[in-house]
Amino acid sequence: MTDTAKHAEKEFSITAYTVTIVLLICLTLGSYFLSRAHLTPSAELMAALAIAVAKSTLVALIFMGLLHQEVSNQIVLLVAVAFVVALVLFTVGDVVTRQLSPIIPPTHVPTS
Repeated sequence: MTDTAKHAEKEFSITAYTVTIVLLICLTLGSYFLSRAHLTPSAELMAALAIAVAKSTLVALIFMGLLHQEVSNQIVLLVAVAFVVALVLFTVGDVVTRQLSPIIPPTHVPTS
């Protein structure tokens, strides 16, 4: 089997693209309506991140064709995501564990 035939075998159908577009539009509308809802800030953040992850996963798997790529390409994506997660976790950990320095009032205030 030639490379072209193997590649043609792995392509998505128009139905898969149509379903993906409809799902992305639904997620976008969900994101819009979520912004209008009165939720706690932490609930808003978690819902927004869940929607963003779902949308980016659909784009990566379907439009970028990662679902039908070689395993090495999938591993590269997983390692990149792991590095981003590590960066976020270390940044959040740094901010959470910082000691606040006390505010020292000035001893002398110059007057004009």
